[in-house]
Amino acid sequence: MNINWLQNLNEQQRQAVLQTEGPLLILAGAGSGKTTVLVSRTGYILSQHLATAAEVLVLTFTNKAARELKERVSHKLGQQGQKVWAGTFHGWGLDFLKKNYKLAGLPQRFGLLDATDARSLLKDLVKERQHYAKSNFDVEILQNVLSDIRAGKSLSPKLDEAYLDMADWLLPAYTAKMHSLGLIDFDGLILKPTEILKQHENLAKKYQQKYKYIMVDEFQDTNKMQLDLVLSLCNSNSNIAVVGDDDQSIYGWRGAEIQNILGFPKLFKNCHVVRLETNYRSTPQILTMANSIIHRNEERHKKQLVPNAHAGSGPLPEVFIFDHEEAECEEITQLILDYHKKGFAYKDIAVLFRSNSQGALLEGYLKRSNIEYDLTGGPALIDRKEVRDVLAYIRTAIVPNDIALRRILNTPHRGIGDTSIHKVIDYQKEHELSFLQAIKLWHKTDINEKV
Repeated sequence: MNINWLQNLNEQQRQAVLQTEGPLLILAGAGSGKTTVLVSRTGYILSQHLATAAEVLVLTFTNKAARELKERVSHKLGQQGQKVWAGTFHGWGLDFLKKNYKLAGLPQRFGLLDATDARSLLKDLVKERQHYAKSNFDVEILQNVLSDIRAGKSLSPKLDEAYLDMADWLLPAYTAKMHSLGLIDFDGLILKPTEILKQHENLAKKYQQKYKYIMVDEFQDTNKMQLDLVLSLCNSNSNIAVVGDDDQSIYGWRGAEIQNILGFPKLFKNCHVVRLETNYRSTPQILTMANSIIHRNEERHKKQLVPNAHAGSGPLPEVFIFDHEEAECEEITQLILDYHKKGFAYKDIAVLFRSNSQGALLEGYLKRSNIEYDLTGGPALIDRKEVRDVLAYIRTAIVPNDIALRRILNTPHRGIGDTSIHKVIDYQKEHELSFLQAIKLWHKTDINEKV
């Protein structure tokens, strides 16, 4: 099948697709057709028989992005496109550990500890440590501290020393508890494969030879753990291409390292750099404003977004400044009503806010003005209590673990209080049992019969 993957691409995009050999940094400005380039590059590699689908690895930041890439490649190449491994870092790590669970010290049917259950485990471990049982701490901060330490990331000098003190004993206790339960957390899905590949040279060579082409999307948002994993899959001859835009790096607060993309050309000898600077999304007026702001940043890869030849003109962006959030919400509401009177549908108007608390405040104003809206970005379905309770029941039925069992023990209410549960925990520790084994042996102990 003769497919022209270069059709309708501009010169910069063509360069990014055709530069298949060696390390490549694709600096993709906002609206510059990044996804189109990734799809075309993947399709070109396959159609030119430079690699089979199984020899191509595409790491994305969302499953949605991976699905879109595979669907667009498959649309032209058929089933071959579906065989490309495209997915998230965590997804790849999970797949790797399922194949190499023994090297990870995990049971074949190991469980995944999500962020919410990880926080519950941390709380329980702190409660069990008498000296800290009544300490006032933020479990999310503590969770982030442990994650940064495991990733080898520098901690903030402003961090309360109490968290460092807790981390000294809590990190080994946390990892040991996960290991005893046959569980691994999200960080472990990246850290453990990297550790295994570094310790087993032959296995690392096997994966480095397997993937003839590696592509990483949204590279500006990668953290140290993710970079280390990518490097462990590469050797000096790897065809590694990363796509990103340092101007769009907004996830520093959750560990993203801007230096990953800024320093990429220094990591790989003879690295090619291609800049995608033609914008297909915004008007010239918006681009002029964006360029004038971002140019003030001195630590960036130089690039200049330009409108495509068919870009129409638009109004100048406006900036409003308010004394308080209520005044801001009032103005936003009035602007929406004005646009609606001019014939715009509510579904064609979007409001972006920095935090969910701002969205909650705006909701009240929209409701009072009878403005129809859809709110996105709130709590995910899987974070709802009833959903997590059902998942805990399913986990207990299939692969029981202490965390899931303790969640459902008194859900729905069965009159089992903390005192009874702590008796089980004490018996469990004394006899080195699982929580389930301790419960099953209640009749041989003085544990309350309710349990």
